Amino acid sequence: MALLANQPAQARAFAVLAEQYAIGERQQPGRNQDYWLLATLGEACLHLGKQQEAVQWYRQAVEHVAGQLGDIASMRRQVQLLAEKMTISNELLKLFDVGHVVVFSGHMIDHPTRLTQHLPPRFPPDAALEDGVRQALTQALADLNATVGYSSAACGSDILFAEQMLAGDKELHIVLPFKQEDFYTTSVDFGLDAMAGWRKRYQGVLAQAAEVHYATTQPFLGDDILFTFVNTFTQGLAMTRAAHLGVEPYALVVREPTAAEPIGGTSYFLQSWQAGGHRVASEIDLAALRSRCPQPLTTWSDTLLPASPVPRGPLKREVKAMLFGDVKNFSHLGDEQIPGFLANFSDEVAGILAQTQPPPAFCNTWGDGLFLVFHTVRECADFALHLLNWLGTVRWEAIGFPADMTMRLGLHAGPVYPYMDKIISRQNFFGSHVNRAARIEPVTTPGCAYASEQFAALVAVECGDDFVCDYVGVEDLAKDYDRCPLYRLRRRV
Repeated sequence: MALLANQPAQARAFAVLAEQYAIGERQQPGRNQDYWLLATLGEACLHLGKQQEAVQWYRQAVEHVAGQLGDIASMRRQVQLLAEKMTISNELLKLFDVGHVVVFSGHMIDHPTRLTQHLPPRFPPDAALEDGVRQALTQALADLNATVGYSSAACGSDILFAEQMLAGDKELHIVLPFKQEDFYTTSVDFGLDAMAGWRKRYQGVLAQAAEVHYATTQPFLGDDILFTFVNTFTQGLAMTRAAHLGVEPYALVVREPTAAEPIGGTSYFLQSWQAGGHRVASEIDLAALRSRCPQPLTTWSDTLLPASPVPRGPLKREVKAMLFGDVKNFSHLGDEQIPGFLANFSDEVAGILAQTQPPPAFCNTWGDGLFLVFHTVRECADFALHLLNWLGTVRWEAIGFPADMTMRLGLHAGPVYPYMDKIISRQNFFGSHVNRAARIEPVTTPGCAYASEQFAALVAVECGDDFVCDYVGVEDLAKDYDRCPLYRLRRRV
């Protein structure tokens, strides 16, 4: 910090002390291989002009935390800051190579209904074709130096990708679109004994993954929008992880280039990724791989009966962004203060809402509480920070209220049911994701907007560099609802 503040002499003096303290600490039992002490010695040597010694210390630190990419990225960020004020050798910078983050999508094994629909084979259950896809994925991952991967876990391409990541001892994140029991039927074994091997492989992948994320834990109910939602969620998770590591995320896909697909399929995934200006590492062509396999390919028997269809609900869900807000200290106000609160808070918030374009899909209030539903996370994020900024300008004590009066805002995005609420005579929104948004708000630090993992991921995909979601930690939500990662939303400076 002294060096960045243009105080090089003070920086050197601190570096001398840091080096002495770190050497002393390493004499303590069990501390000689503490990676942070090793990194501290490396940084101190940089300040003292001992670049080769710095390389040696940093090399030991990196070797000690091999595979812990966040720790390596943290050391690199420190060195990159110092590089603004001193020359850093390429030899040193290369120590902090953390590889690349890859987000994956690919076709699954053909469902038996492709026969009844008279569709040509795309990824039939052929051992030679499976092996061809595996080899192509192995080569693509090696070429990219992929160290972190995000993917779903459908039979076929997804599981092959996951298995190759795990075989290389890489960091794997599995992202599921909905309740696991429904995912088995739609995407893993189709409810067929003949596909039992894929279910076993699926379970093995999930058991070894670094983390399993759910776009929603609710049933599928025939809502194809959940596949679209998980695509965006997966891409956002990969982008967020890449930003944390200071690397660029890449996409890798296995697909039939000319295949017609529903929204949410691999081609949709690829188009949405490229629309955001992101790079594609490789497109593995299934048609080309099929042509290289011994003919004819193994396909399903036309006597194989598919599983019963997944139950479909009477209503269709839509992905929305939701905001719950609550005023700190409102419960301490007396009746004599309520009229002033309504005039100085409720009316002002109504004015901000009136200027919000496009307007929210739904607004509701109960005293100091707000429930707002927006069509996009961008609209929701912009309103939330506009509201907090206004609250920060009000001199509450001057109008008879506690000086620290502010709001807590909880933000979430997910699939909800739009429904004409006959009680209030307008469209309202319902579902488990409304409940999740409501449970985030009470655990938010006053004066802040805390967002769910889903909201933060969608911000990464849809909002460019306008907003930042800083990781807060895995927190217990209100009323024992759940435990999940939370992020603090802010505008990028």
